[in-house]
Amino acid sequence: MADRPQLFEQTSQYQHWRFTRASLAKLRADNNRLGVDRVLHGLRQEAKVDDQETSDTRIAEATKNLLTPEEELKLIDFYLQMIKVYVTIYRASKLLKPESLDNIKATAINFMKRFYLHNVVFDYPPKSIMLTCFYLATKVENAFMKIEDFIRPLADAEAKRGSKTQTKSDDVLGLEFIVIQSLQFELAVHHPYRAAYGFYLDMQTYIDEKDALRETYDRTAHYIDRSLHTDLVFHYQP
Repeated sequence: MADRPQLFEQTSQYQHWRFTRASLAKLRADNNRLGVDRVLHGLRQEAKVDDQETSDTRIAEATKNLLTPEEELKLIDFYLQMIKVYVTIYRASKLLKPESLDNIKATAINFMKRFYLHNVVFDYPPKSIMLTCFYLATKVENAFMKIEDFIRPLADAEAKRGSKTQTKSDDVLGLEFIVIQSLQFELAVHHPYRAAYGFYLDMQTYIDEKDALRETYDRTAHYIDRSLHTDLVFHYQP
């Protein structure tokens, strides 16, 4: 009699978002190459109506300056790190419950990582995708808010920084379906925060030193936070 599969093995995350290191690197490289080809194809199409010498120069510059897969990852990670900044903004605004922020952060980061396995920064700017993933994560983690409430703290923060452009609701809602489609409509994310918190609650039954237990849990959360910015989520169960 065959062993019954574990619960995690029945999830879409295990079945569709799990890769070896080699297959993940190949997927990113192939995706980047297709993105570069699309950009160059577009420039060649423009060359048919533009001055030939000018078009050749533009194509040569684009070929030299388009991001490699490694450079794309660095740019994406910069905006993944920015999610922590936005978590701070929402914590200060009190629009989201503090206990939900870690789950929202982890889900948003996972959404953005998955999105750029099938899309490139040439087509979709990371800041807009990051905000869309963050807003979508609030819905998935049962912390939904109106788009006007979601935008308000961002606009206030951008105004304080003296930003010339401010985020608008269309910047988020206009990409929401594209993001969901790229996620293959699979919105469940299993991340270590839930497992760690559940274990922390269980251990309170057996351990009297609550301060030591809390310190251990806080250190665990710190390492989980660091792990979100690696590829561990694509290789192992949470």
